[in-house]
Amino acid sequence: MNHHQRRSHRLLIRLFGRHRIPKELWDFHPRSLRGGLCLGVFVGFTPTIPFHMIIAAIAAVFLRVNLPLALLGCWVSNPLTLYHIYRYEYLLGHAILERIPAASAWISFHPDEGTLDKILTGSLSLTVGCLLMGTAAAALAWLFSGLILRLLGVTHHPRPEQQAEQPLKTSDPACDIRSPR
Repeated sequence: MNHHQRRSHRLLIRLFGRHRIPKELWDFHPRSLRGGLCLGVFVGFTPTIPFHMIIAAIAAVFLRVNLPLALLGCWVSNPLTLYHIYRYEYLLGHAILERIPAASAWISFHPDEGTLDKILTGSLSLTVGCLLMGTAAAALAWLFSGLILRLLGVTHHPRPEQQAEQPLKTSDPACDIRSPR
């Protein structure tokens, strides 16, 4: 191990202590890869701009999905796409809320009462649009990543705990521990 590797290893030990980092965070299992990308895309569509990557990293640890793809998926909302994503999310949320009678009555009841009401109405529209578009984008990411993994030839392989449950099958009676010797 060279000097740089030892230094980075010590840094990781200091940051995480002696806690075991789950293998699923770095695993190339198809479910972990697809889940990480979906999580990142969903978080990327939420209005949590300075905290996208932090939220995705914490959620990846709890959901045990691929951490690098979760962080990469957050970058669907970058400085070039951010305005357009939030604009269409607001418009979608506003259109949905106008069709719901209770929300429409609340919005029309408080037409121009002040800045706070405009902020509340706008944030509610943005939140509804973000949840809908984030869910749709995550579903598309799940389908797209499945297609890419299938084209690359990545297949489902059983996890180690699944392999332990399966008995060893052999046709040679000499290898069978139940056979008399």
